[in-house]
Amino acid sequence: MSLRTRLTLWFCGVLAVALALFGVLVYTLVSGQLLADVDASIETKARDTAVSIRLANGRMFIPTNIRVPESEFRAPSLYTEVRDTTGDVVYRSSTLQGNDLPTSPALLVDAQAGLPAFETVSQAGQGIRLYTTAIFVNGRLVGFVQVGRNLADIDGALRQLRNWLLVSSILVLLGAAIGGWLLAHAALRPIGRISKDAQAIGLARRLDQRLQVPEVNDEIGRLATTFNEMLDRLEASFRAHQRFVADASHELRTPLTTIQGNIDFLRRSPGLPPDERAEALDDVASEAARMARLTSGLLALARADAGRHLDRAPIELRPIIERCFHQTQALARPTNVTVELVLNRLEPGARVLGDSDRLEELLMILLDNAVRYNHPEGTVRLTASTSGRFHRIEVSDTGRGITPEDLPHIFERFYRSPHSRSEDGTGLGLAIARWIASEHESEIGVASAPDQGTTFTVAFAALDPAPLVLAS
Repeated sequence: MSLRTRLTLWFCGVLAVALALFGVLVYTLVSGQLLADVDASIETKARDTAVSIRLANGRMFIPTNIRVPESEFRAPSLYTEVRDTTGDVVYRSSTLQGNDLPTSPALLVDAQAGLPAFETVSQAGQGIRLYTTAIFVNGRLVGFVQVGRNLADIDGALRQLRNWLLVSSILVLLGAAIGGWLLAHAALRPIGRISKDAQAIGLARRLDQRLQVPEVNDEIGRLATTFNEMLDRLEASFRAHQRFVADASHELRTPLTTIQGNIDFLRRSPGLPPDERAEALDDVASEAARMARLTSGLLALARADAGRHLDRAPIELRPIIERCFHQTQALARPTNVTVELVLNRLEPGARVLGDSDRLEELLMILLDNAVRYNHPEGTVRLTASTSGRFHRIEVSDTGRGITPEDLPHIFERFYRSPHSRSEDGTGLGLAIARWIASEHESEIGVASAPDQGTTFTVAFAALDPAPLVLAS
């Protein structure tokens, strides 16, 4: 069942319930009002007849010889009877045509007690509304007056009302069904168009295409806008994936080609001198190590893309910083680059919530770049400080710096500046560093200028220092 049909049926169902309730309410109010008008008219007529009978008989009222004014029997739509105290009919109106009004002893008892004595009875297949009132003279019960009215005209009017309500409800429901179908069709037409366009985009695999957004900013317009935003993200993700695969293939092709070439060379030259054989094997080992670094970086970024998060715990910063400093000293020794450590502004026992291995990897990426792209006999400074509720780590160098054109792209995967393509590297280091920083709810800031050095800054939220435990 289509959505248009379901909406139409729901609309008609709700309207049908509303019409049924409205019809029941109208019928109940009208029938109640008509019956109340009948009750008021026959009650008034009965009381007036009782008064007329008392006046016509005077003070010497003889129950066995009741005189009733003829004027009380002239109403053609009313039936009137006078009964004595035993319930026997003394007089009846000509409209009864010699028949007695059906009555019950309980009704006479209620009338004698002064209670409302209404009753609906049936005579000759017709409903009659009956009211009974007692006649008292000098406080003595002398008889009863009963006035009834035929309900045929009331029943006819109510029957017409029922038919009118039924027919009008059917016509309203029919009109509502047609109108609801047309309205649902008009309201859902943009959704159908969006579905068709989205299907065409999917079949054509053209993520650069977009849905047409209606001018009216309603739910349909917001749906189209949201879908276009999703297509923007999908296109960006797809293009990033394409670049990632292309760059990874390119980066892997070079070491694989070198390894394959050296293996072929060794196979073709069984009598190769030991020094040339060792050089070829060194090339193979170097390229294999490069591939290992590349695959390790790719694995780390793949885990990041998959939404995997680091397990963090309270750790102390100083030991991590000192280990990275000593490793960088050994790394910088062949290049005569001086590595300095400044910790005097770091809070004693400074701790952060993080992963010690990944934090060490982050610092080593920054320090390795600082050494790699520094001038000979340059300086690398590792500074840690505490400022308010943050522990800040800076890695600065006196190297060649980064050009303004390259600065916005240095954290992109596989991005290699034209000025640094001669250097050995994978182009993944800073991308991994940025992911590690984001996992620690931080960002890497960078300030650089050509030939003026570069400074990377990372700030971590501080935890309270670990309490001192005094030896007993």
